[in-house]
Amino acid sequence: NSVSTLISYIDDDFNLLSNILLYPNPTKTQFNIKLNDKTKGLVVVKIYNVQGALIHSQSQKVNGNSELKVDMPNEVEIGIYMVEIKILNNVFKRKIIINQ
Repeated sequence: NSVSTLISYIDDDFNLLSNILLYPNPTKTQFNIKLNDKTKGLVVVKIYNVQGALIHSQSQKVNGNSELKVDMPNEVEIGIYMVEIKILNNVFKRKIIINQ
């Protein structure tokens, strides 16, 4: 049944994104992204300042239960930043606080 397939697909996407953790938050210049065991493929991480300018981008292939380390640029200022995590066609957004 196509409806049950769609519901299963949506449920898988929700579980994929809902189990992503960013820590520590707040942080100084480095933080981790903990992905769940269903996360497979290319993960693209982009960080934006409050003006919406891209200040950092990195990508990494993962296969299951993974943790990514993100190093903020040296010139990053104290403040709130938006972290965008893209896995396949799914996008997860979360705020990170930098407090040097």
